[in-house]
Formats: sequence, structure tokens, C-alpha cells
Amino acid sequence: MTHPPSILTRLVVLGIVLAPPSPLRGDLLYFKGGGRAQVAARVEGDSVIVDAPMGKLAFLRSDFLKLVPGFDPRGAWPARREAVRDAPAEAQFREAWWALENGLPREAVALLRDLHVGHPDHQPTARMIAAYDRLCVPIEDPDLSSLTPALAQVGRPHRTAHLLLYHEGPPEEVAERAEMLEDVVSAYQLILTGWGLDLKPPAHRLPSIYLKSRANYLELLGQQGSAAFATTRGYYHPTLRVVFAYDTRGDEAQARSRSRIAAVQRQVDGFETMLSRVPESGRVLIEATGADGSRRVTKAEAGRVLDDKVRDLRRLRMLADLDWRAIDLGIAAHETIHQLAVETGLVRRFDDLPTWLHEGLAAQFEVVRGGRWAGFRRAHDLRLPDARKLSPPPPLEPLVRGRGFGPGYDRDRYAAAWSLVDFLANEAPVGFVSFLEILRTSPPKLADDRGDRAWNAFKLSLTAPTSDLQRDWHRHLNDRRTPLEEEAPPP
Repeated sequence: MTHPPSILTRLVVLGIVLAPPSPLRGDLLYFKGGGRAQVAARVEGDSVIVDAPMGKLAFLRSDFLKLVPGFDPRGAWPARREAVRDAPAEAQFREAWWALENGLPREAVALLRDLHVGHPDHQPTARMIAAYDRLCVPIEDPDLSSLTPALAQVGRPHRTAHLLLYHEGPPEEVAERAEMLEDVVSAYQLILTGWGLDLKPPAHRLPSIYLKSRANYLELLGQQGSAAFATTRGYYHPTLRVVFAYDTRGDEAQARSRSRIAAVQRQVDGFETMLSRVPESGRVLIEATGADGSRRVTKAEAGRVLDDKVRDLRRLRMLADLDWRAIDLGIAAHETIHQLAVETGLVRRFDDLPTWLHEGLAAQFEVVRGGRWAGFRRAHDLRLPDARKLSPPPPLEPLVRGRGFGPGYDRDRYAAAWSLVDFLANEAPVGFVSFLEILRTSPPKLADDRGDRAWNAFKLSLTAPTSDLQRDWHRHLNDRRTPLEEEAPPP
């Protein structure tokens, strides 16, 4: 096993080593009634208009404990692009990389194309544009004849340039899911090419089956001999090379949220009906808890109380919708990365990489904020709290050797895998890419101990003493913060 001689040179030339991780931006909202969200919003006098996936939602400034503007990558992009329009090639390239990492691959491609026209000799840009152009070559559907009985129950597929989605949901949801996944495909191809890894474009559309319920999902897993993965919410079948997933709105946490929303909706409906029967000069008994007790108010005052209840219902619906998207779309992105690892030749066989590395890499692409894909290498709103709860902090060597990873989903092990890859990708990118390159270009022999193989490649690539790496990894985890955490109001 030899260290790839070109990988360090590639990364230095591309400027990746010198480009520090850039923070994700998006408006931060902290509600008085509970809950927080990172989603684009604008303030108009006393009103706050939130640009949520479910539509533009109006609130009052008094509904919030705190508003932190300026954390919206899409909104920030035009000014950032203009600021480097006449800048040197390296400055423009770093800005394109910022766009990729912040979930804006289309904007990144547009900048890279402009940069390539003005600086055709800039090799990092030329390399990435060539990879993207290969990705744009039309491809056909895969052969899914072995899944014909299962597909007959799902209905007609939704096709895009790189995706074949069998989906039981409404058309607008499948279109949104497909659009996001196209961004994931583009970003994956460009980022890993930017890292210096030679990838091929997918030879056919990437198929996935998205079912209405967990029961249907478990039935499909059983039919395909994958019942051992019943603890998962999404699964990439490495033999069929198909993703299975289901709508997580039926899961327990979402069901609780929607039950609460339904109860509040009934209260609002009842209050509205009662108020409609009160004459303009009448008074309304408002029932309250706490020291204020019940009181009689004018119809106009009661109308303001109703408005408060309606906005609170709006808050609950938005937060539930954002939570669902963070999980559901995150799963879709995660499993698509597993597909891409095989279809683009990152690995020859799926088990060329240890399970923790597959899962940790896929988790780098699964962050969804404000209902929209947030990019790559982000502080993970869902995985980070899980990783912090690991006590004691996981030791390095057993994780790299893959101990404890088996079929199915284990929340703690996945959190540890995300955390280690997050540390390596952010703080040791040269060694991390070298580690990937060794594993992908030196296929294991049947007699290989896979744990030894991964550990030896890790030590060869990450030249620092393993005790120092473990200490730095744990420090990185302790210091990691999401934007919502960094800006949170005091308790």
C-alpha cells in the first residue's frame, strides 16, 4: 500500500487547504412561544415575513425573543458575487467554493463558467467545469425489471436529468425533492472533483422508491431480503443500487406535533365561531390561566387575541414542517450520496470503504435548514447534539476499525461517524482525502482484515500521532456550534 503521490499537490493547487470552512448563513428566528428556525426572513415595520417552504408566513416582531438577520446564503450571494467580479482567479474560485459548501451549486457553476472564460489557464476551475460538463451528458433509466412488482404499486416515476423517483406523494413534493437532490448530485461531483478525486458521471439515472408509510417501507425491505435494516428510515440497497425511503410524517415525533396542531386548530375554530356571533358592541369572556384569570374584553380586543392564536398556530405548523423536511430531505440526500459513491466510481464495491466512513461522508451532505438543502460540511443541527451526548467521547481507533457497526441504524454510532468525518473534512482535509484515495484505489483482498486495513490507511494518511488526533477530534466536537446555537438568546 503506497501513499498516492499526487493528492497533496492537487489539494494545494486547488487552494482547498488554504480556504477555511465558511459559516452557513440564514436568518435566525427565536420564538417566544418556543422553537427556533434558520430560515430567510425580512422585517417590514412591526411585521416579520418568513420565506418558508410552505409559503410566505407573516408574524409580528413581538412574537420573537430574538431575530438575527444576515444568515441567508441565497440572499447574500448576489453581493458576494459582485464583490469578486474583477478579483483575481483564486479569490473568485474561493467564492465559488463557498457557494458549493453553502448549498448553492448552480450559483457556483455560473461563477466557475465565468471564471473559466476569463482565466482558461486556471486549472482547478478547468478541472471542475470539465467534470460538470460530463455530468450534463444525457443519461437513460436503469434496468429495474427485478423490482417490477414493487414499482407497480407506486405509480409513474418522476424523471430529472440524474434521478428516477418513484414517489407516492403529491406532485409538488416530488418535484421539490428532485430539485434538491439534483443540487446534491452537482455539489457532490464538484466538491469531490475539487478535492482531486477522479470521478465518472453516473451512467444512468439514480433510482429511488419513496413510500407513503413505514409499514410499506418495511414490507418492501422484507421483499428484497433486507429486513435486517428495519430500524432505518432510508436504505440504499447495494445490490439493486436503489434507494428505499418513506414519508416520515407518520413517525412518532411528527405525529405528536400534528396532534397538537390539530388541537390548537380546533381551539381557533371554536373561538372564531364564537366571536362571529358577538355583536360589535358586545363583550367576550376570555379564559386565561395564571395570575390574570378570566376577563371580559371588547370584540376588538378579542379579535386581537384570535390573531395571536392564529399566528401561534402558524408557528406550530411551520416548525413541524421544517422538522419534517430536516429529517425527510436529509435522509434522501444521505442515501443519494451512498448511490453516488458507487455510480461515480468513488468505490469499486460498496464495502471498499468501512461502514462508518460511508455513513460519516453521507451525513456531511444531509443538513437541511429552513426546509432547504444547506450544503456540505455544516455543523449538523441533528447529529451534533447526539454526538455531544456520547459519554465518554468515542475513542478513535475502534471507530476507524469499524467496531460495532452492523446492519441497521444505531444513532450513537452514526453520530460518532458524522463527527469524525466532520473533524477530518474541516481540520485535516489533505489527510482525509489521502485516506479516501488509499482505500478506493487499493481494493481489499479476501484475506484482509478490514479493520486493520482501515486503521493502517488512516495512520498512513493522518501523520499526526493518533493520541493527538483523538484529542483534537474531541476538542473540535466540543467547540462545534450551529448558527442557532451561537446566536441563541440567554435562557
